[in-house]
Amino acid sequence: VNDPSSNTKLVIDPVDPINISALRDYDGGAYVFWEDKKGSPESDIYFIHFNKNGDVSFRADGKAVSTRSGKKENPLVTIEPSGNSIVIWKGYDKKKYPELFVQKLSKNGLRLWQNEGLQITDNKFEKIDYSLRVDRKGYTHTSYITKNSSASNKFSVRYRRLTSGGKTLSDSLNGIIYTSNNTISETEIIPDNKGGSIIFWLENLNQKTVLRVQFVDSTGSKKWGARPLTISKVNNNVLSYSVGKLGNSFYTALTYQGTSKIIYQQLISDKGNLLWGMDGKLLTFQKGSQTNPQFAFVDSSVVVSWTNEFEKTKDVF
Repeated sequence: VNDPSSNTKLVIDPVDPINISALRDYDGGAYVFWEDKKGSPESDIYFIHFNKNGDVSFRADGKAVSTRSGKKENPLVTIEPSGNSIVIWKGYDKKKYPELFVQKLSKNGLRLWQNEGLQITDNKFEKIDYSLRVDRKGYTHTSYITKNSSASNKFSVRYRRLTSGGKTLSDSLNGIIYTSNNTISETEIIPDNKGGSIIFWLENLNQKTVLRVQFVDSTGSKKWGARPLTISKVNNNVLSYSVGKLGNSFYTALTYQGTSKIIYQQLISDKGNLLWGMDGKLLTFQKGSQTNPQFAFVDSSVVVSWTNEFEKTKDVF
């Protein structure tokens, strides 16, 4: 219940917290992460943990996820099966190149992958977007998009996989799944829980933004063919999408831009087949614009909610 008179204040002395996220720890408690300058010229990333009673497990002003110097921004967080948290962020190396870093953190505030965390990229290219997930074994899966303005194929979709101890797993692709001169943005990654990863991204093809996907197994083999699959309508612009694993299949909700915004759904088998037809299924026949789809899996079913705007009135369905 939102009662300002009785809510528990978790963090003391934040200055300008942004990019705040909270995730459960599978034991009744949760982690909170945020980005804050705290009076410094460069932003840092902090976290706390609290138990099921709302008691903070260590310093209530937050602990920095890394002792590495320099600006840190845009943290993404996930929780591994043991209840430890893993965070990825964009920072800058000693030569001021933008790189990606990860850290594993315990409930009592310990930094488990060295005090500085682990640098997982070293290519000096602009990082457009990145994604983070953990599989059942506690292995970390990341996908990210780079832009190299001096290359013939400027954009690349890349990935890294780490063991629970932080060791990088190598394969035959060396972490590069796709390159193109087309504009690429917004990547997501889903582990298959067998060491492989399903990687999604948006790409501009023939002046349309489409959703593409590729499945890479633990050896680096592209299991759905040499070229990525396009799983959205090729004559419509995808504004945004979200994905999740449903049994052995992969569910996605896509928002298209048209006369009004509409949401379609697609289910992809572990063999790369589009189970709901080439175009997927329309989410609703409601009049108006549909945006912001949110979904949850209940057994083998999908429960979806969205915002519906019609005649200047917004409702949630």
